[in-house]
Amino acid sequence: MTAAVAQKILDLTGLSPYVVIAQFHRKYIDANRTETCAFTDPDARLFYLEYHARVAEFVAEVLRQNQGRGFLFDIDGTQVIAGDRADIYIGTANGASLPAGFDRRS
Repeated sequence: MTAAVAQKILDLTGLSPYVVIAQFHRKYIDANRTETCAFTDPDARLFYLEYHARVAEFVAEVLRQNQGRGFLFDIDGTQVIAGDRADIYIGTANGASLPAGFDRRS
């Protein structure tokens, strides 16, 4: 899905987004958790750190190029939620991922 979204962005805008795709299964490493609870096998640490370093590198570059603004898609799979017809869920970490004063209408 991530590759398809990146391709669609390229097709629509002519701009190629940065893409980082975890090549490990979530049952071994949960990249959305802190290091202390993301994995149990110590050998997984290197993969976890490499993934997050690459994401941080790209985020820093986007922010440098765009006066401190950027957009990060964190695409994860989820199970179907009974009774919910949504195909996509959008989260903002309860608003914490947006800077203070960010105008959500613009």
